[in-house]
Amino acid sequence: MNNKFDSLLLVALFTTAMTFLQEDKILISQLNGSFVKAEIAIIQQQKNYREDKKPPVPYKDGSSR
Repeated sequence: MNNKFDSLLLVALFTTAMTFLQEDKILISQLNGSFVKAEIAIIQQQKNYREDKKPPVPYKDGSSR
């Protein structure tokens, strides 16, 4: 009788551990997605900053934009 209970407990423990691992995998995936979005935003911000620092393009009449 004790062996059956131990086996059942082991199955329950294994199932619980697998469930937590799956949830952790989902959370890590979401976190990675957030990092990718943040990295893209930083790159875009750096591009915008560089474009803002470019000298103005002169018009043909000598004034600038």
